[in-house]
Amino acid sequence: MKNSVYVANAFFKTWLRSRSGLFFSIIFPVLLLAVFGSIFGNTQNISFTVYVQNKDLDQQGNATQLSSAFIKSLNDTGIFSVKTIPSNVDALSFARSQGGIFEQRRVIVIPRGFQSYLLNYSEKAKLEEGIAQLSILLNSTYLNDTQKQEISLLLSYMKTALQKIKLNNVSLEIYISKADPSYEQFMGFMNNFISKFGSYSTGNNLSIPVNEVEIGIRPISASDYYVPSYIAFTIMSNALFGLTGVISDLRRRGIFKRVVATPLRKYEWIFGVFLSQLILIAISSVILLITGYFVFKTTVILDPLHILLTLIGIILGTFCFTTIGTVLGTVFKQPDTAATVGSVIAFPMMFLSGVFFPVEVMPSYLQAVAAILPLYYLSVGLRESMIQGVLALTPVALIILGVLSVVFLALSLYLTKWGEE
Repeated sequence: MKNSVYVANAFFKTWLRSRSGLFFSIIFPVLLLAVFGSIFGNTQNISFTVYVQNKDLDQQGNATQLSSAFIKSLNDTGIFSVKTIPSNVDALSFARSQGGIFEQRRVIVIPRGFQSYLLNYSEKAKLEEGIAQLSILLNSTYLNDTQKQEISLLLSYMKTALQKIKLNNVSLEIYISKADPSYEQFMGFMNNFISKFGSYSTGNNLSIPVNEVEIGIRPISASDYYVPSYIAFTIMSNALFGLTGVISDLRRRGIFKRVVATPLRKYEWIFGVFLSQLILIAISSVILLITGYFVFKTTVILDPLHILLTLIGIILGTFCFTTIGTVLGTVFKQPDTAATVGSVIAFPMMFLSGVFFPVEVMPSYLQAVAAILPLYYLSVGLRESMIQGVLALTPVALIILGVLSVVFLALSLYLTKWGEE
């Protein structure tokens, strides 16, 4: 038993001296709890942007009372961030255009006659309930003939009024695409809200008709979503999990000092590291695409423009993360330290960049973090150009990756010192 204690003590001290061991045993679980707890721990943190077009106007051009109440109640849920658009805007064209960085344009159109439909339905339901109760009462043995005659007259009046009520075919239109990464979550919350509003506004179990209009962006499957995401993730992980430790180890072993005697220049060194990373990414990307296509039926856009943009995205993404990895490996001399710092940066990035789930389901403060992460722009750019066939954020993503590449290249050139160990 005493020898076991000595062994345990030796391993524990070794673990304490290992920065990567400390990271994965203590810091990493805390990071996971913080990230996933913030994202999924409270649904009140979820917010979906939705545009509302109100066509239910009175003769003066003002919104009707119930249509205004619908918009206000929708915004008051805290789940939906409501923005209004004029009634003369073409909803389909507006929904197809791209909004902000994380914004999927979803449009709800409140049709003309919305208030009248709700009021007529409520009146119809009350009349039907009243007729049913009076019909039961009319058959009661406790009523005399005079009372029965009065009830019969009232029933006749109510039935006549009921016949005059006309329920026009009115339905809310929701312009959305099943390619929307948050489609299932959004429609679940929206249908629940519409159902509750119909019940509360009429006092009856009214199910307001909903017409879902596809805006014309091709729906994507789970594999469609994940194939470009995993390519982006591989680009990042190769650099931050592997490259940082390799470069740091070369520096620790004095390889950089020996390079002084060679004609190798710093930019040639960095470009060579980039080429090695690009070859690895090319092999990995081909394997992922083949697996996705033949096993999971992933649909890939093959027209020349989208292929070119996909290649540019992969090259820029690889160069960007290669230079980031080079900076980290150069700054930290110990491979263990460099690998730990790379992990500290990489793990939160992969969970906050839309690789595994849409950024929009995150709280706003985490979306603000995602907006500065290169992995988000790489994954969304590849997804648009490779899978969806749209170019809404792809140009922005390529520009941001290009700028970051230049910044980290400059840092790499500045920090790389051949004469230092």
